[in-house]
Amino acid sequence: MISVNKLNVSYKTDSGVARAITDLDMDVHEGETMGLVGESGSGKSTLGLAMMRILPKNAQILSGSIQVDGTDLMSLSTGKMRRLRGETISMVFQGAMNSLNPLMTIERQVSEPLIIHNMAQGEDALERGREVLRKVGLKSAVWKQYPHQLSGGMKQRAVIAMAIITNPKILIADEPTTGLDVVTQMAIVKLLKDTQRERNITMIFISHDLPIVTKIADRISIMYGGRLMESGTTSEIVRSPRHPYTTKLLASVPDVRGDHLISGIPGEPVSALRLPAGCLFRERCENALKECSSYNYEIGYQEKDHVAFCINTGAV
Repeated sequence: MISVNKLNVSYKTDSGVARAITDLDMDVHEGETMGLVGESGSGKSTLGLAMMRILPKNAQILSGSIQVDGTDLMSLSTGKMRRLRGETISMVFQGAMNSLNPLMTIERQVSEPLIIHNMAQGEDALERGREVLRKVGLKSAVWKQYPHQLSGGMKQRAVIAMAIITNPKILIADEPTTGLDVVTQMAIVKLLKDTQRERNITMIFISHDLPIVTKIADRISIMYGGRLMESGTTSEIVRSPRHPYTTKLLASVPDVRGDHLISGIPGEPVSALRLPAGCLFRERCENALKECSSYNYEIGYQEKDHVAFCINTGAV
């Protein structure tokens, strides 16, 4: 369904060139949810924006391809990509619940994608918008209200309704639960999970919150410093992590039952402006070897679809 091959993306900044994504390979199967996890600056959101081809002006795709059903998105004209965006691929943007148009009612904003893509007009578009609003759990009392009259959870439901109203095959959800309380987070995750299953949507769920991702993802990919560290089924990642970074992420998660001690990750994430040679995680890794300084990111562990890019997976 989705195939990312040797993708390289950089940003030009006042401080120099930042390597946001380096040689990224990733496949997402039709009808599954791929969880994309990593600390801030790991390249997660950049991948989502690259798939939508809406990277900021200072960004550049240096090389690689992103294919959807065999079509390379990089080769499409601006017009064809504009049609594909919304009809085939849709995105719930990071912080999107605060970017709703304050001058438009919720029902108008949700129905607007239908009008833009010539799928419906006028009252027909509004009625279809109301139908989707019902499905995401927003009652009729909300439809004619404005964004400032809605809670954070209601706004996020409206944003999700906007993203799915055109029946896209692919949905990219970028940090959709950020800023919401725990109860609302779980409600949004359930909504996305139910929507994905009902419509057989292929979804990429981007988050820094590993516990949230395990609730929704079929498979998980771990990114660090713009590179893929590990990828596998959710159960494999949680029960048998093969990369030290994944192990540290899991160990840093609070456990309400108190079954394990919480341990943070020492040091700071690498800077995209100054990526070190070899393994990007080695300066923060307790199991680092001398050879890690020259590691070239060959697969260190592979078992079916579970892969880890580490020279010392046996120490995990």
